[in-house]
Amino acid sequence: MTTVLIDDSVEGKAFVELLRKMSFARVLTDTQENDWWNTISTAERQAIEEGLADVEAGRTFPHGEVMKRYEQWL
Repeated sequence: MTTVLIDDSVEGKAFVELLRKMSFARVLTDTQENDWWNTISTAERQAIEEGLADVEAGRTFPHGEVMKRYEQWL
């Protein structure tokens, strides 16, 4: 991924709007650019969302149980 900084001039804003329409470009605001969520892949986001869904559904194990189960490999 390449980062391009564009000023807030009228021309800059017009160029940003043009980029928003392009399938190969993703335009982030300053606050979005610094958010790690916007820097990870779709697969990584999906894996995190699946994990959160597992937590919500109660599909978890206590830390102690996991450590006991896998202690031979740790």
